[in-house]
Amino acid sequence: MVTYEELQLRNVATLGCGTFGRVELAWSEAKQEYYAVKKFNIHEVVQQNRMEYVKREKQLLLMSSCSFVVELVCTGMDRVNLSLVMEFIHGGELSDYLNDMSEEDLRAAVHFYSVEIVCALQHLHSKSIVYRDLKPENLLLTKNGHVKIADFGLAKLLKGKTYTICGTAEYIAPEVILKKGYGIAVDWWSLGVLIFEFLCGRPPFCGETTEQVFEAIRQCNITFPDQMDAYARELILTLLDRDPSKRGVDICNQKWFGDVDWDKARKLSIQPPLIPAPFDVTDFSPLSEDVDKEASAQRERDHFADWCEMKTEASQ
Repeated sequence: MVTYEELQLRNVATLGCGTFGRVELAWSEAKQEYYAVKKFNIHEVVQQNRMEYVKREKQLLLMSSCSFVVELVCTGMDRVNLSLVMEFIHGGELSDYLNDMSEEDLRAAVHFYSVEIVCALQHLHSKSIVYRDLKPENLLLTKNGHVKIADFGLAKLLKGKTYTICGTAEYIAPEVILKKGYGIAVDWWSLGVLIFEFLCGRPPFCGETTEQVFEAIRQCNITFPDQMDAYARELILTLLDRDPSKRGVDICNQKWFGDVDWDKARKLSIQPPLIPAPFDVTDFSPLSEDVDKEASAQRERDHFADWCEMKTEASQ
């Protein structure tokens, strides 16, 4: 297993920014390939008492390792940042490729990628992990055209029900909004929203404000286009059932998935409907330096004494 120091990383661009840090594109002189590096500012994480959230993201990435989840390669720490070094997914966001497709090609692509997302969710749920952030921005395409789920900032290891309201409004299940306590079924709801959005160009529940979106979700009145495929409609209605216990049940036998060889799908043995063009590093934002970030105190870094150990809690 490679270490952070062995990679000899050189940051070259900014991929995105978040509350406690950012994601950078880095080039490894040792491996001669790109990586995505998610950095958390130690001082800010400690000041806002988010230590356990950051540690949880690392642990769940380690636990979730599979073909449909972005791989955590290693971790690093300096006086300013904690780093999660992940494989760089060359194709970018899946949704970017769906926008200009013909209706026939779109249906085939959505069918293929919904199969792979099901495989990803089934794997996470088998580990008792609820993802809670399924949305277009977190679905990336590999250079070979397969999908990977990224960003485990909201994922959680379930021990019974959980109650936190989190996620992006349009994809949140009704039981989350109603504060009833929820489990893995919220991910199946989000998949139903995604499939509808990919096929129709808009999510099924919309509004000008978050509260209007939540009210639409509570009402759960879904209007399908006349041309919607009947099997797709049936699947979406199953996933968007107000009763969480009915979602995702026997999903692999849904008529929409009638011709799928699931063993081949899990082994990435089905030919993807598209192959991304080679990425261009100039497509990304210029690198933002840590010029205004203060170094953390030793007592702050002490919270993360085992950060660079690549072990799950169960194996420690």
